[in-house]
Amino acid sequence: MAPLGSFYDPAFASGAREAMKELAPQLLGSMASGIEALNRRMELLLKGHPYAKSAIDMALWDLAGKRTGLSLAALSGGAEGERLALYRSIAQQAPDAMAARAVKYIAEGYRRLQVKVGLDVNEDIARLEAVRASVPTDTVLFCDANASWGTSETRRFLMATRNLDYTLEQPCASYEENLAIRRATDRPLVLDESIDSADVLLRAISDGLVDGITIKLARVGGLTKAKLLRDIAIAKNLKVTIEDTGGAQINTAAYSGLLLSTPESLRQHTVDFHNWVTVSNARGEFAIADGMMSLPADPGSAWMSTLIYSANRCLPATPERDGWTDTPPAPVQPDVGAMVAGRRRPRCCAARRCQRNAVLLQACVRILAAGPLPAPASSSDGPSARTRHLG
Repeated sequence: MAPLGSFYDPAFASGAREAMKELAPQLLGSMASGIEALNRRMELLLKGHPYAKSAIDMALWDLAGKRTGLSLAALSGGAEGERLALYRSIAQQAPDAMAARAVKYIAEGYRRLQVKVGLDVNEDIARLEAVRASVPTDTVLFCDANASWGTSETRRFLMATRNLDYTLEQPCASYEENLAIRRATDRPLVLDESIDSADVLLRAISDGLVDGITIKLARVGGLTKAKLLRDIAIAKNLKVTIEDTGGAQINTAAYSGLLLSTPESLRQHTVDFHNWVTVSNARGEFAIADGMMSLPADPGSAWMSTLIYSANRCLPATPERDGWTDTPPAPVQPDVGAMVAGRRRPRCCAARRCQRNAVLLQACVRILAAGPLPAPASSSDGPSARTRHLG
């Protein structure tokens, strides 16, 4: 996992490490195949902090894939197609500069663009008009305010852009403000920051608030809860985007696998976050061409495919090497404090790996030990914006 920053969501890198120190000693020894049971246990052990729980949950799904030899797409419903549509985000600049960036992305094969708005309304109107005029009419545009406007600014923007083709994304921060906007416009509306639980999504569906949703793994607590939200959205015929608040190859593999098992007719798009950061936490080739992304292909392998964890130079457990069993021996509890202080893998990880312990130890070590947490780009303008990783 990789929080975008404490300025965006209630999540930060140090919080993930502290949460792991709280959770790991109480989870080691649990049956790793009971993914939903372990998620319920994490909720009992630690209120909140879904971004930290997300790392453990992703590791549990990884082990399920390795145990069965199935991809995440197969485990989560069955892949539909082989490629995912990517969008490119255009950060707020002068209208001409944003239009030029849009033209560049179109030339590279992208057909889905996210225009950042949410500052001065008049300037944002000019930005959208410039971008819309510079791209082909079949280009899909989203205007994302990142919850920065109030209802007054949103209404002004909607009135001025009535004749333009675009989808509005998360204009306001509060649920009630967005509901007021929904009742005042027939513009397609997608919520992102507001969608943090099944309760909120069910309420939004009941109120007729959303036409689509964006699900971020770290915000909701991992793949298990993201899949629940995804399945609810499918049942109600809502458009779905699945991504994360940041990250490198592990994150990209996780949310892309889940999105690939979403019906093609309801998939919106996603983003290649591993190309937005300057560090790598795995090896694997995500082929990107013509605005589409294919996941690493390695028939018969787990959902991480050819990705190899490098956070603490510790390879994933395999049945051939580590002798998984459905009835593993009694777990050995590692000294998590020593793991943090010494930044090393506990001796018991190598000595007594088993189906119950290996994945949780690795998840804990990846967060606590030598592996860096990738940071988001300094702007929202895609792979060209690169920055150093967080602590």
